[in-house]
Amino acid sequence: MFQGKRESLEQVRAYWYQWYFNTERGRAAFEADPTPFYEYIWRTWSPKWNYSPEEIESARPAWSNPQLVPFVISYYRHRYGNAPGAPAYAEQQAKLEPMPRVDVPTLFGCGLADAVNLPTSSEGQEAWFPKGYQRIEFPGVGHFPQREVPRSVADLIRRALV
Repeated sequence: MFQGKRESLEQVRAYWYQWYFNTERGRAAFEADPTPFYEYIWRTWSPKWNYSPEEIESARPAWSNPQLVPFVISYYRHRYGNAPGAPAYAEQQAKLEPMPRVDVPTLFGCGLADAVNLPTSSEGQEAWFPKGYQRIEFPGVGHFPQREVPRSVADLIRRALV
């Protein structure tokens, strides 16, 4: 499962919830009520984002989807080798191990205030992108650039299309 360089201790700390979901205690707590968990995650992953109550309300239907909890738990357990993958995807998964190079020019938008996928984790990735990799930094933006600075993200997409 593990590929590439090891995460920094800071990154491991930011991934606490992934490890928590690999325990029965974490699964039970998440299953009991995912909504407060997500509200907490939004605040911590994007600490400078001043989202509106309407923005939270727009996400609530996803948090009450009955497929959410089993999917999330399975995803994070599989990521660390603690749950089997879906047999239907075994062939595709085999192609991704080891991680293949991406043979198209790539623009990547990075929130510099992202408190879960730490900005340093996307530095030095050029070797995986032989056709070009440009890392665009969004100062003051956390984990959700598409919600926090939608115009900047749209401009980045437009730039990639020309």
